[in-house]
Amino acid sequence: MSVKTLAIENILVSVIGNVNELRVGQFNVVGLGGTFDRSLHHEGHRQLLRVACLLGKHVIIGLTDERLHEKKRHARHILSFNERQRDLKKLMHEIQKERAESSFPSINVIKISSVSGSATTMKELNMIVLGDEPKIHENAHGINDERVKNGLSSLIMVLVPLIVDRGGNKISSSTIRDDIVSRNV
Repeated sequence: MSVKTLAIENILVSVIGNVNELRVGQFNVVGLGGTFDRSLHHEGHRQLLRVACLLGKHVIIGLTDERLHEKKRHARHILSFNERQRDLKKLMHEIQKERAESSFPSINVIKISSVSGSATTMKELNMIVLGDEPKIHENAHGINDERVKNGLSSLIMVLVPLIVDRGGNKISSSTIRDDIVSRNV
């Protein structure tokens, strides 16, 4: 399947799927998932959520439970589910205030205990928003493979470019935790 570069408002994204343009509120249900650790200080998370909120009438955020963190770098420094959920809600409120228009999607945060969460079985899901990284692409293609096996349509994938710092390094929760650990040593 081909990859197209499209814009939603002032954000350029790559799209995999049968879409030739992007419009605000174009999709009924948009999903994304992840650890979302340190989201209030993570411009990449903010951009993913902005894109999801622009494209969807309803946004489902799969927030990982602690079992999925065991292999992550500095896993013991990942905030608890409740803290990350609280931060996500604050961030969503900030994003909503950024948008001058009154229409803002409904948001549902759900706990997920696998990479795919409920994306492989959720019939109403139309699109998945993800960071433009090879491992995340692989996970998204796996979700689509499972959806097809379950008799569901493949999700349109919207790939949001990674945000990099002044040195050209991607901003990630892991690097934020690295900084926390290095300051506490």
